[in-house]
Amino acid sequence: MSESNNEAPKAPTVWIPSKDEVHTMMNAMDEIRSQVSPDSPIARKVAELDERLNTLDRTLPKGAKIYTTGSTSLDEAHRALGDSVAEAWRRRFLGKSDDRFQRAQTSGTDSTGGVLVPDLVSQTMSRIPGEASLPEIMSARFPMASDVLKLPITTSGPSISYAGGNYAAENADGPETGATMDNPTLTAKTVLAIDTVSIQLTENTITPVAPLLGLLYKEAIDQEMNVQMFSSSNPFTGVLQEGSVQVYTMPTGSTAFSVVSFDDLLGTLNKCATKVRWRGDWVMHPDVLRYVVGLKDGQGRPIFQPDWPGGFVGPDSAQIPDQTAGRPGRLFGRPLYVTDAMPSTSGTGKAFIAYGWFKFGHAFGDHTPLAIDWSEHAGFKSYSIVMRASRTFAVKTILPTAFSVCKTA
Repeated sequence: MSESNNEAPKAPTVWIPSKDEVHTMMNAMDEIRSQVSPDSPIARKVAELDERLNTLDRTLPKGAKIYTTGSTSLDEAHRALGDSVAEAWRRRFLGKSDDRFQRAQTSGTDSTGGVLVPDLVSQTMSRIPGEASLPEIMSARFPMASDVLKLPITTSGPSISYAGGNYAAENADGPETGATMDNPTLTAKTVLAIDTVSIQLTENTITPVAPLLGLLYKEAIDQEMNVQMFSSSNPFTGVLQEGSVQVYTMPTGSTAFSVVSFDDLLGTLNKCATKVRWRGDWVMHPDVLRYVVGLKDGQGRPIFQPDWPGGFVGPDSAQIPDQTAGRPGRLFGRPLYVTDAMPSTSGTGKAFIAYGWFKFGHAFGDHTPLAIDWSEHAGFKSYSIVMRASRTFAVKTILPTAFSVCKTA
């Protein structure tokens, strides 16, 4: 009885010669060609092999080849993805990290073995978060396709009259009338945040650096947008610096924020145009809000009574504003926002509270969204990566009479 062979047939091996091997074979073909007659079968076979070798020589890459996408940001993203996958595999199957990470951090004294025991670093970094971008939340948004955008507004409406004027004959001509128009202009500007980061830092740390820096840059730009919206005079004019807004001035001697009263708040609100007087939003610094929350009537009872859960002030309260989320509280039934971009120190004749119809009276020109880029070429000599965050935008108060500010005496 014969034995059966149950082994699976082996797949044929395909040999792909290297470029050096191709050159060696081409040299051998040249030597054979010089020793045989050009019309012999051997010469014809050598010619066929020579043509195949030339084809291989043209096909094989010349020099070292590194795959690139043509985009620096995509190349970096692919490399980061590969590093993450490799690091996850090392931790899962080898139980340790990359040697670069082992060398980058040590625990204890190196001479007694600390270099072999790296400190574990959490990938979550504790910090105080930044503010939300209030122009994107409060203002009327206008997409900008170029650096300049004109916004048509009416400064006065048409007047009406009766036929003939003064109730004269019906066939008499009526007086001419019309609306007055204007076109304030949004002019976009680009704000930048630039930093140089050592490549060794990004290579040798387990904590991802780029996402953290990107978040910090975004918050810094959001804060600058808030400054331009409320208190700046260059390159944009903030609401507090706008010369045409309505002004409520506190009584003589009231030169500090701490003496703000209920009457001051009510007087500020009533300075706005009557038709939008109860449609506006309040804006102030958190340090000013403390005095507003502390207002009491003649019998010592709080005037401002937010819904404090459990009797405590907190961001989950229905009427206490959340600065980092851009969520408003309530004052006189209207939204109340707080921002560090508003004044926090008292002074004579200083505007420190704004109230107005931001939803239609203030414009936010959205030209280019936030972009975060990096380049290894800019820091090539110093072995560094240059990171850059940018945003192009514009802000402008387009209906000044829809706003009022409270100013110290």
